[in-house]
Formats: sequence, C-alpha cells, structure tokens
Amino acid sequence: MNKQPLVVAILDGFGISNYENGNAPLGAKMENIKTIHQNYPWTLLEASGEAAGFVQNTYATCENSHLILGSGRIVSSYSKTINDAINNNSFFENKELLRAIEEAKARNKTHIHIIGLISKSPIIGFKDDVFALCKLAREHNLTPIVHAITDGKDVRKKSAIAYLTDLDNALKVYDGKLADISGRYYALDTTNHYSRTIKVWNMMTHHDSDSFSDFLSYVDQQYNNSSTDEFFTPEYNSKYDDTKISDDDVILLATYRDSIQLVDLMLNIHEDDKDHYSHLNNLFITALTPENKIKNIAFEIPVQQNTLIDVLANNNLKVLRVSDDLRINEITYQFDGLKTPDFTNVHEIKVDIDSIKNVTYDLTPQLVATEITNKVVESLDNYNVIFANYSNPDILGHTGNIEATIKGLKVIDLCIGTLYDEVVNKAHGCLMILSDHGNCEQMLDENDNALTFHSMNKVPFILCERKISLRNDKVGIADVAPTILNYLNLPIPSEMTGTSLIKQPSGWTKFTNLFKKKDIALELKVINQEDLDKILTTISLNNEVSSTKYVDENDFSTLEP
Repeated sequence: MNKQPLVVAILDGFGISNYENGNAPLGAKMENIKTIHQNYPWTLLEASGEAAGFVQNTYATCENSHLILGSGRIVSSYSKTINDAINNNSFFENKELLRAIEEAKARNKTHIHIIGLISKSPIIGFKDDVFALCKLAREHNLTPIVHAITDGKDVRKKSAIAYLTDLDNALKVYDGKLADISGRYYALDTTNHYSRTIKVWNMMTHHDSDSFSDFLSYVDQQYNNSSTDEFFTPEYNSKYDDTKISDDDVILLATYRDSIQLVDLMLNIHEDDKDHYSHLNNLFITALTPENKIKNIAFEIPVQQNTLIDVLANNNLKVLRVSDDLRINEITYQFDGLKTPDFTNVHEIKVDIDSIKNVTYDLTPQLVATEITNKVVESLDNYNVIFANYSNPDILGHTGNIEATIKGLKVIDLCIGTLYDEVVNKAHGCLMILSDHGNCEQMLDENDNALTFHSMNKVPFILCERKISLRNDKVGIADVAPTILNYLNLPIPSEMTGTSLIKQPSGWTKFTNLFKKKDIALELKVINQEDLDKILTTISLNNEVSSTKYVDENDFSTLEP
C-alpha cells in the first residue's frame, strides 16, 4: 500500500470559479491551500449535471454527490429519476401513488393533500413534481389541495412569486386549491427546533395562524417585513375553509428530504411540546422518496454494492469518519451507497460533532471546523484511512453572507494547513483535498444579487504525493473512489464505472479491464482462475504495471485555477 494514514478532506460546497465577483475563496486568500495546490498534482472534476446524476445544466446535491463519491459510479438522483418518470408517463402508473389515490377513495374523500416545495431546486423538491401530483389527482377525480413551501435557499432569495404563479396556473388547470404557504425555515427545519414546525402543522390542521386571500399580496407583505422566501411565516388561504388536514386524510409528501420533523408531527410521535400541536388520527401518508418512518415510498434509488467503504472493510483497513451533525448522514449513509454503516465493527468508527445552533450560520462562520481537525489529528496513529467533511463552504454559501463565508473559509484554510503539517510532514502520510459540488465560489450574480444555492462549477481534487500525475481529461466525482483504491493498491470493483484519476503507465488500462472482467470470465468458463492469474502476471511484468509507478510529472498539463 501507499503512504498511510490517508486523510481525505472533503470541502463541502467548494468550487473553482474564474470570476472575482462573489468569489469567497478568492477573498479568503487561503494561502495554505494555494501553497499545496502549487506544489502537488491536482485536477478539476465535473460535479454537476449528468456527472452528478442530474439532468444537464442542473447543479448537484450534497446527498447525491456523496453517494457518487463513495460508490465510484454515477447514480441517478431522485430529481432525475422522478423527472424521467414524469416525462415517460410511468409516474402516473406508479403503484404507490395509485395506492394512495385508491386509499383516498376508500375513505370517501373527494380530495388529496399534497405537501411540497414550490421551487426548481433538485435538492429538496421540484415544483414539477407537485404539478404532476395535481394532474394525477385530477385524473382520478380528486381535488388536489396543495400546502406550498417556499424556498429562497437553493434558488434565488426572492423568487417565490414566479414559482407560486406557476403553481396557481397549474391549480387552475387541475381544479386544485392552494391551502397555505410557509417558508422552509419553518416547514423543513432540520435543527430540532420543533417550535417552528409546530407552527406549520397547526396552520395546516386548524388554521391556527394569520391568513391571506391572495398569494401575491402575501408575498409582498412578507417582503415588506424584510423576509426572504426561506423565512416566510406560515399563513393559510382564507378563500377556503375546507383545506385543513383532518383525521383519516391522505397526504402525498413531495419533498426529497428535511421533512422528518413534519412527519413526526403527522404520526404523533414527537414528545416535546405535545400539548401545543394538533394530534390527528389514521392519516395515510405516501412520500415520493424515502422519508424517515413513512412506509409507503413511490421512488427509491437502489442500494449500491461494492462501494469504497466496502472495499476498505473487506481489506481490514481501519476507517474513521469525522463530520459535524449537518453532514454526518452524507459521509456515512450516502457515502456507503445508501447502506447504514455498522459502526460496531472494529474497523469502522464515526465521530458526529454537534454543530453550533443559530438562527443563521453566518453568526458563527467557524462552525466546528477546528474540532473536526483536532479529532482527525489525534486519530492519525489509530486509523489507515480517515474521511473528514468540512461543511463551512456550503453552509455559509447558503446564507448569502460573503463576509461571513470569507471568515469561515479562513478557518478552513488554517485547518487544512494543520492537516498538511500533521499528516504529511509529521506522520508521513498522504492528504487528499476534494469537494462534492460548488457553492461558496459563486455568491453573487452579474447584478450583485446574492446567490444562495449550489453552483455548476467544477471542483478541485488535490493529491499530496509528488511522484504522481493526475488526469485532466473528462473527469468527474465518480472517479474519486477508484482513485483512492488505486492509490492504496486495492482492487477496483467492476461496479465502479469511474476511472482512477492517477495517470497510469502503458498497459494499465488493459490490465485493469481484465481485472474488472475476471469474475465474468470465470463465471462464463471462458477462462479458469489459474490461466487468468498467469495472464495478469504476464501483463504486469511486461508492462511494469504497478499503481506506485507513474508517468513523469512533466506529462501533466496544468489547468488554470
């Protein structure tokens, strides 16, 4: 194996942009990362669109990017999977969605409730999914009642009017009703502030809130109160009195994530403040995508086998994962190919560091980056491979506060400097620096309006090993897992369709292809194990194939940062 420990630092939401305007990494200077970049091989990875499992010209999500990083293959996101189903009409034949329709009819309901994000965000929910559910309901003679959640975080901060207008037009076509509106800060809170989500649930069930009669006036009033779309206060539509969610109702949940607290209230399983929110009985809930505690799921991404972590475990390497609680799911469950890791295994440990709880994270831009770094450093002697996720670039990029993001990135740069000194200089190990998608490098548009969502820029990959050269052809985040295995001299599973970023000597591709296909060849009895071993050995000797022997660094064509 090559140098150990190997530390893989994932700078979540850190892309590369040539534009100075709104470029927080440029403003932070980041001298440590700059020095590392100047002295070690690096390349830029595609991290959006098809390379990230989405439709072309769409930015990526943390979840799907980590799924691809860890599995070494392009996996279609929920956004793309559902979009494809709508386009080929299989969406309207989905058995779980039809089951929900039939359940509503069996309960003598003339309507069905739809809760969804009205946005074009591929991260938490797409407005077209809600419109498709409205169409489905109307095709089966049910009235779609929509409980709209506004975004302002993964899209422009003030874009709600356009999206709600699209919804209004769809409801006119499908004879539906807009029941209420709330910002995702309240409806999709992920920080255990149930008091926010309770306001939304009580509004949906008992109209216990302020009201509006026209969504355009509602939005104007919110903006007059200095709110952006994310922070719209929950209000119901006074035009309708029959849009409350009640006992025995059927609900279609059209979000991809972040609905856990809302689901807890739906299922009456939240214990805190139980006297302050409405308890309903016998709800039937179907979710578009897997949601905690909901059994009826319309679309599921297959579990990925033979992931990076699987190979490391099969080779008895001791692995540590370190992250704050904002990204622990991404660096474990998603990274493991949608499998729940077994952290009771002696070879696998995780460290979940509590994030700093604030209304907005720009109040504490350092987050817990130093704590993550300290945990990595103190663990270097005990693990072969350590993965550390730093959420600052993404979390702060979402706030739209450039100054706070610059402060947070300066902390990240100090942490990377510490890692380099401790891992490379002192422990004589290897440090890899990479990202899952862009965000903090593009925080303003051409008119200086804040951009609070992910970018479609490429992301860096740096390998602190001078004897290695990296490819700069068509490379993407699916190539990271094969690169790590290649560096560690471990076999790359045939399921990994990504290719190592490390430039290989002559004959390596032929050797790798045979290696990947050996199981198929054996199974079809095209060749036996003994003969295959001879062939592989011959190729290796004739071409001096070794993942520690590389072409000269001068062959690497440097990219402009």
